[in-house]
Amino acid sequence: MAYATPEHMCLVLGRSIEEALALLLLDAATEAIEDEIGYSLDAVSNETVEVPGSHGRKLVLPARPVTALTAAVIVDEHGDETTLDVAPTASEVVWHASGEVFRPHGYDWGGPTAKVRVTYDHGLGEVPTWVRLLCISVAGRALDNPTGGVRQEAIGAYSVTYNETTIGVDLTDADRHRLRRRFRRTSGTAHVTGR
Repeated sequence: MAYATPEHMCLVLGRSIEEALALLLLDAATEAIEDEIGYSLDAVSNETVEVPGSHGRKLVLPARPVTALTAAVIVDEHGDETTLDVAPTASEVVWHASGEVFRPHGYDWGGPTAKVRVTYDHGLGEVPTWVRLLCISVAGRALDNPTGGVRQEAIGAYSVTYNETTIGVDLTDADRHRLRRRFRRTSGTAHVTGR
């Protein structure tokens, strides 16, 4: 779902835009934002992911902020499963909104040949206003310059300069910097196994 509505886009840009076009551009802008940070900011419940095990105590989940952790299972190279107690009062697993999950007391995550299957909730109840405005800004740039190709234009003795990219919906370097600073990616990979 797009991070802004066509009504908000019309209001912010101060003009009327066909709803279907606005939705398409806002969806594309939302995709660009999610591609940059590596996950959706929408609230998601009971998502199950599989992440590589390690000999370390820390595991990093792919989407943030984490709002609940309901299951963690270590699956070794033979397929044997060890279910961990993730209750808030338990001491086997400690998690943080940052997406970091720890095994205190010197325990690890089964080693590099293991997989860890985690079921958790993540995302924001409401996307921040600045992200909604960024979505509108990115969509608005695509509306004004649909090919994304014209970087500079002159009228007298006609002159035009094209960008190297021809993608219509794209983030600027400043957009990318702000998103990374707020929703910084951490290393790690995950495979989504169910929603």
